[in-house]
Amino acid sequence: MSGAVVSSFFVAADWFSDIARREDVAARWSDESALPGYTIGGLVGHVGAAVAWLEPLLEAAPPKDAPVISFGEYYTPLLMRKPDDFDAPLHVGAREQGERGAGRGPTETVARMRARLDRIRGRLADEATDRLLDLRPTFPVAIQLEDFLRTRVVELIVHGDDLAVSVGLRSEPPSASAAVTIDTLLATARAENGDLEVIRALARGDRSVVHLMPVL
Repeated sequence: MSGAVVSSFFVAADWFSDIARREDVAARWSDESALPGYTIGGLVGHVGAAVAWLEPLLEAAPPKDAPVISFGEYYTPLLMRKPDDFDAPLHVGAREQGERGAGRGPTETVARMRARLDRIRGRLADEATDRLLDLRPTFPVAIQLEDFLRTRVVELIVHGDDLAVSVGLRSEPPSASAAVTIDTLLATARAENGDLEVIRALARGDRSVVHLMPVL
């Protein structure tokens, strides 16, 4: 397992947890967050579920019959390209799951996430970089463990910023975790739009023919 990716995952989790444990987050737990459709508590619950998913994936046998995707392809089925996508089953399910998790209250929701992370830390020490995870039935594909960890860093960093903004806080993410997040978002943009459109969006926006930014 790549030590840099594993380290960025746990550093991102610590950063997110520090924000989630704040008193102002607990005080506004049921308020709407900066992310449409989520309460502040629901946002924490959503990230907790995103992290927790890794544990059962590690416990299951590696798949032998599922197509394998890269980290850049992971988010393409989840992109909101039109207003109706907000109510797509995967997005509705994610919001509902987050709210169920938030129902345990601020202290327990964060504590459960931290307990999961402690167990996952031990499991990752014995896993190979290219070990496949079976994402079925949520997605009909498999993904390498390191690539999936990159997507978990995105969840922690992007939603950590959502959470911070929700309580009027500006919190710079850890640099290594931010780099993984940027690399993954850029790979997502390339998978969805092609390299030329990404280059134009970054350097020649007047030539771009797609609405590329934001990526997610």
